[in-house]
Amino acid sequence: MHQQQSDDNDILVGWDRMAAFAQGEGFKITKSTMSKKGSPAIGEGPELIGYFGHQPTSTKGRVRVWLQAQLRPERPPSKRWPRARAADAVPTP
Repeated sequence: MHQQQSDDNDILVGWDRMAAFAQGEGFKITKSTMSKKGSPAIGEGPELIGYFGHQPTSTKGRVRVWLQAQLRPERPPSKRWPRARAADAVPTP
């Protein structure tokens, strides 16, 4: 359930405006990713308040809550993928 945010009256129409707002907040996300995650088949995008024509509509507050929910803690060093080093590279004949 969505809790009321101070900017829930600031409406964003379309995935491109939602992505631009997210980028302005410092998140590296594109319109393509927003539309993919928000599609009904995936259903992992920000909470929508409806549609304006065929364009999905949400608010800045709802998009911000969704973006913050996407954050995860940093992996501890023991769980990170090892970085390839030049010394580990296999020489090609």
